[in-house]
Amino acid sequence: MSDWYEAIRFSQLDAKQDHSLQAFTQLLRAAALPHRVAEEQGELVLWVDSLESVEHCQNLYQRFQSGELEDVIRQVDEVVKQQPRSQWRWQQLLNWPVTLIFSIGCLLGFAIVHFAQWQIVSLLSFQGLHLQDNVWLINDKLQAWELLKQGQVWRLFTPMFLHFGLIHIAFNSVLFVFFAKQIETKEGGLFLFSHVMLLALLSNLGQFWFSNGQLFGGMSGVVYGLMGYCWLLNILRKTNFYNVPQGLMVVSVVMIGLSLIGVFSLFGMFIANWAHILGLLAGLGLALVRK
Repeated sequence: MSDWYEAIRFSQLDAKQDHSLQAFTQLLRAAALPHRVAEEQGELVLWVDSLESVEHCQNLYQRFQSGELEDVIRQVDEVVKQQPRSQWRWQQLLNWPVTLIFSIGCLLGFAIVHFAQWQIVSLLSFQGLHLQDNVWLINDKLQAWELLKQGQVWRLFTPMFLHFGLIHIAFNSVLFVFFAKQIETKEGGLFLFSHVMLLALLSNLGQFWFSNGQLFGGMSGVVYGLMGYCWLLNILRKTNFYNVPQGLMVVSVVMIGLSLIGVFSLFGMFIANWAHILGLLAGLGLALVRK
């Protein structure tokens, strides 16, 4: 992973300076210069991805402050305004191909469950299903292990694509994209892919091993892992390398606790607690290795 380097530090921006900073970062995007802005101890810090970019960025900012680049900024503004909003969003999604592929997989998994394509659900689920008296039943643990021994190893990973309701897919998709695109931008698509696959493997195995045989699926174990990874890496590096909303980690851990004591089951909701717990622990462990 390439480190990020501090290029410019801004303190106590007034409204005019804040608008100026936004315009300058818009210029950096137009110039395809990788960067990010993070708050640190009451100041805004502009980070870039290489030492060479630090000098380049500082020179650009000096020219920007002197007014040399005003015409360029106006041209960038015009291009952004003329760009159809939907097209602009799709172009942004293409910047994160691995994130996009996993997200499409989740949407397809939701559609498969929604339209009751149980044969495909059986192929993608960890345990597998079998048809008995025109009813699809979940295989027991011994049957599930037999399927794995027969070489159906994709079952270790593919449950992450199965989603069982609109709230399930919406919650997981929003949080997955939020964290995954940050990781893909800063650490690369290959790292994100391997990270997601490892988190899916561990959270699925944990849920299968410790649960009482319910059909499970979803990206939430991976989401907990990505969140834990980003949160702990910020602490270990003593910087806001990743954007993790304040309180999100606390709320997520509280939700695990409430689920463990059976609060959600009172409302007929099945929560894959062990997938969440194992995913979170795996993400924290990866941060310790990566620091």
